[in-house]
Parts: sequence; C-alpha cells; structure tokens
Amino acid sequence: MMKKISAVLLILLGTASLVFLQGLIDAASADPDPAAQENPLELETINGYGLDGTQTLSEVQIAEIGDVVCYEDRLFRRFTFSLEHVTGIGTAAKNMLDRYPKLKNIYLVPSVGRVVIEPNFEEDRERFERYIERLKKTVGEGVTVIDPWEALSEHTDEYIFYLSEDSWTARGAYYVSAALCEAMGIDPIPLDAYEAHMYESFKGTLYSSTKKEYEKLYGEDEAAETIDFDDRCVYYLSPGSRNLERAFSEDGETIQPIVSKIRVGMNTFVGGNDVEEVLLLGDGLSEEKKDETLLFLADGTGNVLAPYLANYYGSVYVVNISHDTEFLPKLSGIIRKYGIDTVVISQRAARLGAGEWSAAISGLME
Repeated sequence: MMKKISAVLLILLGTASLVFLQGLIDAASADPDPAAQENPLELETINGYGLDGTQTLSEVQIAEIGDVVCYEDRLFRRFTFSLEHVTGIGTAAKNMLDRYPKLKNIYLVPSVGRVVIEPNFEEDRERFERYIERLKKTVGEGVTVIDPWEALSEHTDEYIFYLSEDSWTARGAYYVSAALCEAMGIDPIPLDAYEAHMYESFKGTLYSSTKKEYEKLYGEDEAAETIDFDDRCVYYLSPGSRNLERAFSEDGETIQPIVSKIRVGMNTFVGGNDVEEVLLLGDGLSEEKKDETLLFLADGTGNVLAPYLANYYGSVYVVNISHDTEFLPKLSGIIRKYGIDTVVISQRAARLGAGEWSAAISGLME
C-alpha cells in the first residue's frame, strides 16, 4: 500500500514540476509591459546611420579622450591589439582541443567596433586586418577564424554599429553570424525573413563613461550641451522562434527570453552580464544541427550573435567568457551531458586571449 502511495506522490510531484516549469515558460513568453511596446513608425524612420530621417553623420570631432574618439553624434574606440593576446587565444584553443578530445572544431569570432567604418581612421581598419591575418597564422588545425570586417564591409551604409557603444548592432551581428554559419556548413536564414523590432532608445556604457571623463575636463554644463545623442535598440527575431533560455545562477534556474523586450542596449541579449551560464532553447531549423548543442563562449558583444545561432541548433550553451571562473572544472561534464563537439568563441578583439578579460578559459592559456 505504501509503495502505491509513494508512486502516486511521485507522479503528482512530477506533474506539479512540469506545470510549474510550463508556467515559467508561459510567463517568459508573455507580451512585454505596455510601456516597452515598440513604435513601428519610429522604426521605419531610422536610417542606415541609426539616425532619424535624412540626418547624416557629423564630421565635427569634439575630442579624443584616451582611446575614445568623440564626434557630435557618435563615439568609438581606436583599435589596438597585443601579440601576447593573439598567442594566448591560440594556445587556449589548441589546449582545449588537446585536453577535450570529444571537441572537433573551434570557431573564433573576434568582434570589432565602428572605427573600421570611420573614413578618417583607415589606419585602424588596416591594423585590424593585420590582426586577423596574425590570428589566422597563429591558430592550429581544427580552429577557424571568422573575419567580421569581411562580413560587414559590404554593409557600411546600414546601421551595423552602435553610436554610443563599442559594438556591432543586431543587424551587424546578423551579417557576422551568416559568415559563421557558412563556415560551419549551415545555410543562413536571409535577413529579410526575420521580423525587426525596436522598443527603446538608449545611451551605451561607453557613452556614459566617456561623458564622465569629459565632465572632468570641461565641466558638466559643457558636457551636457556637447555630448547628447541616443542609440536605437533594434533586434531581429525569426517568426515562431521560441526565444527562451534557461539561466543558471546560485539562486537556481530561471526561464527568460533570449532577446528581452524590456531591457535595453547590450543587456537586451542573453541577460547581459547578469548571468554566467545560460542554455538557449533552440529552434532546430538546421536539419544537420537540430539535435546538437553548441558551446558558445562570449562577452557582451558576442552575445548579440547568440539568438541567431539558437535558430539553427537544438540548444546553445552560453558561457560568460569574461567572468565565469568556475567554467573549466565543469567543462568535461558539460561536453558529456550535451554531446558537444563544436565551440564558438566571440569576444572583443582587443580582449580575446587576455587572461584578465577571459576568466573562463585563462587556465588554458598556459
């Protein structure tokens, strides 16, 4: 009799857990707060510069503060790189393949900011091209380098880089993800098959930190009058996409959107820097990848690629490359549990391979 009661209780508890989990999924999928609803008219009026209507980018440079260049309507970082960091990521990729034999392929996707499309900074673009060449020569067999500039260079009249953040936009990330997919043997979904959304304007973290430095130099009134412009939070979702992730933290597991309709800026994608490990529940639109899990190590800029990759795979296991110090001890278990054989690493080029900025894999750089 006790066995029957125990069995019934287990069934009831299991059913309750499933109902609770489904409740979390339904809540995460629900329509956003009305205050966060998009403005279709405004979205239609955004031009290729990320500006309203027929506005064009200013040619007036205000200041250069450290490695940040400020114009009247945008700012960006100059590009530099370290040979030590190039060696570091090359070593990390080689050691990852050697120490975890189930892994077969690693793809490196260094991200770059808008300096590469700025007409007066050709030397920075050429420096980035030399960086890619050096990276390709450094990595070994089984490692493929994706050149984002090659993917973006034909779209410089589009809104592919933010104005107030040192990152590609969701549109720019699409073109880079398409190049990555082609290298992985996946037919990329055309951009016009996605639905574009915009919920908020925002000012990026680079904008905020630079304005503070400008205030120290020239005062708050001058900064308020001189540096004042917005970005647009535009993103793209495939019709019918699940757009859901399971976020793991010390407080437990939560179900939330991959692309959030109530966040702005870089925090829109994969929970920003709030979580260290996330499992994206993929759509499995690629026949070859629908039953596979991709391991994706990324920083905030790399996270903008993640929603596109989730369209093709059964799931994508995302790791915060900058902060997840507990990742390496768990890597063997993650590979075994999800049957992973492919890894994508995407991070700002200037930080890729720097131990202090790549905490998740710094132990592989030795």
